[in-house]
Amino acid sequence: MIDQRVSEQTKRIVKEKSKRIADVIEDKNKKPLMESSYRISEVLSEIERSCIDYIWHLKDFFNKSYNLNIKIQENHSLQSMKLKELKAILEEEIYHGKDELTRLGIEFLKVKPFLNITESKIEKMVIQK
Repeated sequence: MIDQRVSEQTKRIVKEKSKRIADVIEDKNKKPLMESSYRISEVLSEIERSCIDYIWHLKDFFNKSYNLNIKIQENHSLQSMKLKELKAILEEEIYHGKDELTRLGIEFLKVKPFLNITESKIEKMVIQK
């Protein structure tokens, strides 16, 4: 259920940003090139900020996972635990919503090629005009 919500949210965000970029391109003939380029740049910056937020969450998750791995190696009682017990401790220690963050990262990786294509199309259109 969370996976579907995250996926829908990601699609919605990409659709909104794509529409804003398309609107800017449509208005291109009505406005100077620099103003249109600036507005496109603003939208792309918003997308970049969203992506950076995802990356920071994933980096934080990685750091916590790494620190936990070291704790497990140093603690012999943790090493002797059953898989289910250890998994429960890991889920508590790292993130309560770690699954959602992982899914956000996966969704970002799925969407990234579309963002690259959109960006290159915009660059070509701006250069041509």
